Amino acid sequence: MKSKFFSKLKDYNYIMDQLLEKKNFEEDVKNLLLSMVYKIETSYNDYSKIKRNNLSQNEFIDNIIIKTLKEHCGYIYLVDPKNGEKDILEKQNVIAMTNEVEKKIYAYPTEIALLYGISDIKPKFFFIGNKYNYIKQPFQEMLIEGTNLNNTEVIRNFNGWSWNVEVDSRINNIYNCLYQTLSLLFGHTFLDFWENDFSGKKDYISEMRKRMEEGYSKNISDSFYIAFCNVLILNTRKSEQMKQKRTLQLLLKEYKEMKDKNKYIYTISKEKKVLETQIKNIEDTLENKDLLLKEYNVRNLKLSKNKKIFNVSELTEILEKEKKEKEKLMTRLTELTKPSVYNKNKHDIEEKIEILKPLAEDNVDIYKYLVNMQKKFLTCVSKEIEDIEKKEDFIDLVYTIRYYRNIHLTSDKMIKEIPELNNSLNKIACKLVTLMCQKGIFHIFCKDIAMNYKIILQALNSSIVDIDDIDICLKIENTESCKLIIEIYDNDAIDSTLEIDYQLDKKDLSVRQKKHIPLVNF
Repeated sequence: MKSKFFSKLKDYNYIMDQLLEKKNFEEDVKNLLLSMVYKIETSYNDYSKIKRNNLSQNEFIDNIIIKTLKEHCGYIYLVDPKNGEKDILEKQNVIAMTNEVEKKIYAYPTEIALLYGISDIKPKFFFIGNKYNYIKQPFQEMLIEGTNLNNTEVIRNFNGWSWNVEVDSRINNIYNCLYQTLSLLFGHTFLDFWENDFSGKKDYISEMRKRMEEGYSKNISDSFYIAFCNVLILNTRKSEQMKQKRTLQLLLKEYKEMKDKNKYIYTISKEKKVLETQIKNIEDTLENKDLLLKEYNVRNLKLSKNKKIFNVSELTEILEKEKKEKEKLMTRLTELTKPSVYNKNKHDIEEKIEILKPLAEDNVDIYKYLVNMQKKFLTCVSKEIEDIEKKEDFIDLVYTIRYYRNIHLTSDKMIKEIPELNNSLNKIACKLVTLMCQKGIFHIFCKDIAMNYKIILQALNSSIVDIDDIDICLKIENTESCKLIIEIYDNDAIDSTLEIDYQLDKKDLSVRQKKHIPLVNF
């Protein structure tokens, strides 16, 4: 068993040395790469504990770093932040830039900048079909940038000793928030498949919606998708928004025409009659040599010398092709008049209008739409609690909520600092904690449910990585107004102390005062 365990460990210092010997990198680049891998190794255990939904450490280093350096990176230039070289990075407000064709990375001389550059130069496919043209570009941009931010998180927010979510003005917090929301809903495996699937065959957006519909409901799935796309289109470039506004106008016009069903079907019927006449004329021409020759002469009179039809046989092929195209269009028009197809198309247009509608608002506030999208996500989390049975699933959800609360919604506010979201989060967390106490997963510290939740919440709000290491010590201070002192310990080391009003009786505490009690009931 021992040899099997140690066979899973890899000496990445040696592996990197071997790889770097074959690369024509400067010595300072090699040293920084080695330091970067060391930081990842030091932090990854805590990172994967806090964020359960991850690649393993070996998969991360092998696939994202080693493979990328080996296959897609031939040159790394560290920009001196003290001279004009940094201007190009500052102008783009990035810590690293890449040229995939030339296999070059330009980065600030930091481990996180280097990791961002390596992640960015790694090929990403994220196929989205043309039927999603109205959101395709912002969706792909979000997935690519979200992947890069996700890959750098291990050394951006973890330093080997603690979990510390830092503010960085160069981070696109909205893209990161959107990406992490998808990751929490569908898992890293789903996003990894999407990133690396170059076949261009699978509709991953449809698959997302199908999974949400099966796991929650169609109403929740549709509502979340619209709210998610609202944020996407509001966070894209002005030039792209102008195109989307034009699309919105066309959709509104089409929807207006469809609302009067009888008129809509009458218009299609008129188009079909025109097509029928055109198809009949082509058939008559093909069956009559005189008509065919006349058509040949008429067409050639209108064509320039280099585009003239060579002979009647060539015209026959052209007419046959035109007939097939008109027949296909006829079939499509016939389909449009079927009630099921009509209703689906009408619904699709309504949905697209709902997605693009925020662009028509004056002084639109993206923050409002961000909060709304997260409320939809929290509906899913709340529903998930109802279906949990296993202890490990309860524990995983606790970690998920702890992680989620610390995601930056904006550059200056985490989700836990947004009142509308924190209120919903507290209700969900209270429900989850109470269930876990009832099932004996958490110790019960107070017989009063609300006070018990307040006590446990202080522990969960700490930055202690492993909740198995959390101990809680309670003390009642009898002053003019009775106070409860809550001390949170990381094993034997005190992490934080909080004092809250306590209007209950001493007997309402379920544990002895001044005694260290583990949060998790092992």
